[in-house]
Amino acid sequence: MHFIVQENINKEDFKEFTDAIVNLGHTFESFYHKPFDNSYPEIDTRKPTFIYAASSVTDAIFDEYNGFAGVFNHTRGINIHNFYKTRADLMWSSRAYQGTLASVLTDIKPNDQLIFARPAIDDKLFAGQVSTQEELIETCKRMINADPSLANHEVFLGGYKPPTYEYRLFVIAGEVVASSQYRVDGFVYPVEGSPKKVKDKANEFHHVHSDILPAAYVIDIATNDDETDIGVIEINCIHNSGFYDIIKSNLISGIARFMETAL
Repeated sequence: MHFIVQENINKEDFKEFTDAIVNLGHTFESFYHKPFDNSYPEIDTRKPTFIYAASSVTDAIFDEYNGFAGVFNHTRGINIHNFYKTRADLMWSSRAYQGTLASVLTDIKPNDQLIFARPAIDDKLFAGQVSTQEELIETCKRMINADPSLANHEVFLGGYKPPTYEYRLFVIAGEVVASSQYRVDGFVYPVEGSPKKVKDKANEFHHVHSDILPAAYVIDIATNDDETDIGVIEINCIHNSGFYDIIKSNLISGIARFMETAL
């Protein structure tokens, strides 16, 4: 199959990813993504193609081809609140608030209490972040002042619960095909692989939510120091999520195996 890969990502990641593509007998082409330019190479819709690029590029491809070329799996339409509604016990943070950027300004008190905030859907409006409630309010004000249409953008606020370990798992057709630890005590520390209990949590989450999850996605999972507390942080798009220290050939094989049989 064919891969189209954004060139200006981490140099080591680009080399390892494209080397693995070639070593596994596939083809690839690369392109340079310029900020605010969502153009991309022409896609041959007659053959299986997987695109790895910035979210703005993959969004444009998904919209143009209606999910039938290059970008087949998207998490943009998934609302994190649905996961809490069905099985809140599978999630890492408790849900503290459900509302909009505008309602945050009236409902949240400006104080030093820490809180986790992210868009309710995976649209990359802003990255998930921990801040004080006062800082969050100022962020919401700036966003609305810059673009008033964002006032009704739905947000998720979770209770601050710092994990010891954080893992990223790549899931294709219900199977974890690659994974990596990516953070320890808040500091980036990539190590290939993930514990069995973490993979089991990903499998349970997929089983519960398979009706709303895409065929391929990335799931971030947190644990405490002895793995007695494990929960899902969020779901991300497989077409532009960071690799950290995964075995890239395993990811490519999983993608090829799925796309060459399912499409």
